[in-house]
Amino acid sequence: MVLMILGVGVVLLGLVMLVIPGPGLLIVAAGLMLVAAESMIMARWLDLLDLKFVGIWRWGQRKGDRLGPLKCFILGVGVGCAAMFVGIAIWGWLT
Repeated sequence: MVLMILGVGVVLLGLVMLVIPGPGLLIVAAGLMLVAAESMIMARWLDLLDLKFVGIWRWGQRKGDRLGPLKCFILGVGVGCAAMFVGIAIWGWLT
């Protein structure tokens, strides 16, 4: 029971850190792992999420192997710049 309460508290702290400076996603993940230690449903959900993440990671590796290192670097820089511009646009829209 203590781990469940602690886990929910850590998840809430991580959610707050998503909007203030701090490692919000890492804190949320740590809290979910604490909850999963006590909840079989949460443990199964995190296992499913892990399998999906590994599948996406392997898909990206296969695509990267086909493109080569230079094209992957250029694509990564382009996606990073696009994400930055979208973030700036959303920030400007919100403020």
